[in-house]
Amino acid sequence: DKHGGYVLVTQQQLAAVHNDILSHPVWYQEHDDVNLEIMALDVKKLAFNIQRVTEETGFVQRALHQWHLPSSSVFAQLQTLCKTHKEQGAITHRNVHALPNSKMAVLSQWVSRTLQQHLLSYPLIINSTKQFVEKINQVQVDPNDYFVKIEGVEFYMKGTPEQLTRDACDIIDDDCPSKGVMKDTLSWLLRHQYVKSSITGVSKNVAIGSGMGLQHSGAVTDSAFFVKCERKWVMS
Repeated sequence: DKHGGYVLVTQQQLAAVHNDILSHPVWYQEHDDVNLEIMALDVKKLAFNIQRVTEETGFVQRALHQWHLPSSSVFAQLQTLCKTHKEQGAITHRNVHALPNSKMAVLSQWVSRTLQQHLLSYPLIINSTKQFVEKINQVQVDPNDYFVKIEGVEFYMKGTPEQLTRDACDIIDDDCPSKGVMKDTLSWLLRHQYVKSSITGVSKNVAIGSGMGLQHSGAVTDSAFFVKCERKWVMS
């Protein structure tokens, strides 16, 4: 994970880890047969609405081209990173949903790009490590001061599709023409998150969170976090 390098395990051990993760009672749920024909129609409708409000020429064509690529998929592959930086007895695995060639990539990229544009229009507390270092170097530290770090546990596996859609889209002004389309697109993407273990063959639907490894994951979680935790500080 953060240490780099490799952790050697047997295939049987890895299968047990995958089964344990995909059996999580909150993160994942069973799903019906995935109907790619219906999903393709949904993607076409969403892409058409995005193209209509953004006037981005060729958006529908690109979305459908990506969808029909033989190498593309709707199933992310479960990858597990060992959290070796944790203390002994607390070492667990980070569940990554790796989908580099998603059938929904064009929609995901639009969601990510649009949310990031709106997010960066706000005066963020910190938006990079470089900015953090610059700011902390300007702080006058007294001998009795403490530096406190707060860690958000399982940061990307929080929030129902409804909660994440509501909170992430709240950074967009109500009079913005793309807000309604963003809500529809993001809600659909979050409800159609599928992840599969290449070791066990088990697949599940993601019930909670924006995943970690999808093209829209970071922007969605960052936007929702800003609305819930940061905005009241930077806007006051």
